[in-house]
Amino acid sequence: MKRFRVALADDHPLILVAVKGLIEEDSKYQVVGEARSSGELVELLRRERVDVVVTDFNMPGDMVYGDGIKFIDYLVRNFPDIRILVLTMISNRAILDALYRLGVGGVICKSATSRQLLAALNAMVHGRGRIFPAPAAGGSKWGTRGRLAELSVKEHEVVRLFVSGMRGHEIARLLNRSDKTISAQKAAAKRRLGVGSDQELLSYLREWHFLD
Repeated sequence: MKRFRVALADDHPLILVAVKGLIEEDSKYQVVGEARSSGELVELLRRERVDVVVTDFNMPGDMVYGDGIKFIDYLVRNFPDIRILVLTMISNRAILDALYRLGVGGVICKSATSRQLLAALNAMVHGRGRIFPAPAAGGSKWGTRGRLAELSVKEHEVVRLFVSGMRGHEIARLLNRSDKTISAQKAAAKRRLGVGSDQELLSYLREWHFLD
């Protein structure tokens, strides 16, 4: 029986431990390495033979590779033979669509059970990538009530980096955009979310556990 070699990436050590334990319940998978940043994952993939990457979407702080859409795009382009499963709490349809356009094998919610995670992995390695389980709807904090699903891909990237502690000029440099563009995209996000100031934006995003 073929064993699939898996690399894990998440900036939260406890999540790495939990995901590793869930994946290794199935003897088809062998976790060959773990990373806590985008840079560590790239080094791992260059060093080890890997079939599958299970990576968090949010790993801010790496000014070389970034995270989110920028980093996933880098992985897809530079490691085309590796299947990528994105682990996230994001339910923003624009973000999910963008991930599939980039070519990821699947997206799974962080709240998934071990059974669901293994089902998603099995589907992906057999060429049946999907979002599993489906994003929450209605009254969920990740549904439409939170209005987070209304942000565009670029607005989502900007506010995600903003709430992680980055300043406007740092975000502009990381995303290769002008300071003026970043300011405009943050302002557009605030209008969509119904907040008036940067402090209100931070409070809103932290209340809804935006980086979880």
